[in-house]
Amino acid sequence: MKKRILAICTTGILFNSVLTGCSMIGKLSSETYYVKVQGELDPTTSSYTLKGFKDDGTEKEISFATQDKKSITEGTYLEIDADEDKDANKKVPNKISLINSYKKIEKDDIPKKIKEKLN
Repeated sequence: MKKRILAICTTGILFNSVLTGCSMIGKLSSETYYVKVQGELDPTTSSYTLKGFKDDGTEKEISFATQDKKSITEGTYLEIDADEDKDANKKVPNKISLINSYKKIEKDDIPKKIKEKLN
């Protein structure tokens, strides 16, 4: 009986480890971009097309939409994680159209070199 319980617990731990590892794969290969929300917004879709910059200063056009259809206040800074190797992001040079995630950040959290380019 104890061996059976130990086997079930071990299997559960291994299964959870595999699931956690699979969810991290996209995060390991993604690039971080910094953007400032500005300009026109399509209020029907809450979609944005903004200039984004990586830590090394590389600029790309980033297109994305919010899932909850809520608009993001103009002037807000975002940190966007995107995987450049995804097929959707390879179709148009210097453009990212499929992102993994975004989060609001403070201006002070942006590298100085990038902050100058966003203003």
